[in-house]
Amino acid sequence: MSVRIVMRGATAAVVYAALWLDRAPRCLFSPKRIETAAHAALTTKKEIDEVAEAHDDALIRAKAPLSPLGPLLGLLACLLSLEYDVPDASVPCVVVVFLYCACKYIAMVRSELLLQNEQRQWKDWRERMVDRLAYKAHPDE
Repeated sequence: MSVRIVMRGATAAVVYAALWLDRAPRCLFSPKRIETAAHAALTTKKEIDEVAEAHDDALIRAKAPLSPLGPLLGLLACLLSLEYDVPDASVPCVVVVFLYCACKYIAMVRSELLLQNEQRQWKDWRERMVDRLAYKAHPDE
């Protein structure tokens, strides 16, 4: 009985923590700043768009395998297995699988948030560069 209660609470805590992971301390969620120094000498909007699209494509390809659905289903399966009275000898195995799925779920959500952060930085960079080009073309306006 107590294992069920602890696992229910832990599942709720894991899912809730994943929702607020981007507000976590820097040791848990530390988004990196993108490096744009190599692209500072771009002179046309087409060049800027090409660089931004190349990075967007790379982020989209990186995002494809990240689906937190599998670990989340693993968490739910662990809870359901405890609800349907698994033998006492297999409870430690269920707990180990539960911990693995919880860690995997948090890691996948963190990776997804980091990719979204990087994508947002590249979008902001593109907008700043286009604005800078527009200002250079017409500085008196």
